[in-house]
Amino acid sequence: MSIGSEDDSSKRNSNYRKVERFILNTKYQSFV
Repeated sequence: MSIGSEDDSSKRNSNYRKVERFILNTKYQSFV
């Protein structure tokens, strides 16, 4: 129940989503 770990995991999730979106965008651009 540590708030620090929750905050860290949420930051990791947002970073992962940014990277995932970036990868999807580059894949899409390479297909265009």
